[in-house]
Amino acid sequence: MSGERITDLYGELAIHRVEEAIDKLEHAATDRLAGQTAEALEHAAAALACATALYVTPGGQLDERFQQQINDVIAAAASLEQLADFSRHHTNNHDL
Repeated sequence: MSGERITDLYGELAIHRVEEAIDKLEHAATDRLAGQTAEALEHAAAALACATALYVTPGGQLDERFQQQINDVIAAAASLEQLADFSRHHTNNHDL
């Protein structure tokens, strides 16, 4: 099997996993959606960090690219966590 075909198969697998995540998140309660999305992004950042640590040469161009992507995903997760906290706080104040 050629390297290009393997890359295509992994791309299809990644798309399938994204679709599964979207399906899971669509069934989440609205007030929990931001928190669950943040958690999914945190898992993605962790997986990318593990792959980087195992397979990428430190200090190289790919390492820098992956580190930037990890930082971007973490920043998105943090923003969603803030939104989730705000939503929970807002919901709890209305329950009083």
